[in-house]
Amino acid sequence: MKWDLAVSGPVAGRWPHRVFLDAREREAFKTWDVPVRYAKQGWRAKLGDKCKVCDDSARQVAHKIPYKDGILKHGLTPSYLWRWENLVATCKTHNRTVQWGETRIKVHVAKLHRREPRAR
Repeated sequence: MKWDLAVSGPVAGRWPHRVFLDAREREAFKTWDVPVRYAKQGWRAKLGDKCKVCDDSARQVAHKIPYKDGILKHGLTPSYLWRWENLVATCKTHNRTVQWGETRIKVHVAKLHRREPRAR
């Protein structure tokens, strides 16, 4: 199977209307790891230029649901994980601080399952 995944930024174009990966896609990510990702251009205009934890200068974009775990553990599409509502502006020190804990992620993913059944 050829895995065609050109990454020139967030992998947002591949799954524009889906939340969950199908079994083949998930297996490919497990085999070859998740793609490299880059912060969306213009993120400061959308998320602000201050860290949401300490109000220092924001230098990074953090994921509430961690990118790699969201894909490998929960089967979420990269495009879902790159939605603005999953991103937070942070300083380097607080990047992991804004990540949700496993319980909160599981509750959120369960809500998503009720809205959109997982692809088979």
